[in-house]
Amino acid sequence: MGFEVFILSFEKGKPVGFPIDRIRDAFSPHVTDSSVYAWELVYDGEYNGGVTLMPHPTDRSLLHGFIVDRPGADPRMWDALAAVLALGPFALVFGGHPPLIGNTDVIEHLPPDMIQSLGQPRFVRSGQEIVREIRSS
Repeated sequence: MGFEVFILSFEKGKPVGFPIDRIRDAFSPHVTDSSVYAWELVYDGEYNGGVTLMPHPTDRSLLHGFIVDRPGADPRMWDALAAVLALGPFALVFGGHPPLIGNTDVIEHLPPDMIQSLGQPRFVRSGQEIVREIRSS
């Protein structure tokens, strides 16, 4: 049984594209490509999760989100996710937990039905805080 986290990008309640290279840079040098829109995260030789990219429908240099499947325990991976959240209009969602954000400006861009169904977003500054939220759910 797997666990996955979704990182989605929004503007005015709609998915918005974000440069794929900036996301890849957040995980460098721990990204290995397994296909065009799939990466593996490897830290010190240990697999730390697969990343499935969600490309923008009209511009393949942009993503409107990505999924980390079976994220591992390496704190650098979680810190990379926190860094992505701080980059722009992103929300990390999993299960029925309220969205996690790293930038308070994102709140106004989240879809209202997301907030209504999951609850008020929670601000996180580090990978450790993300893990704490996951463990508390």
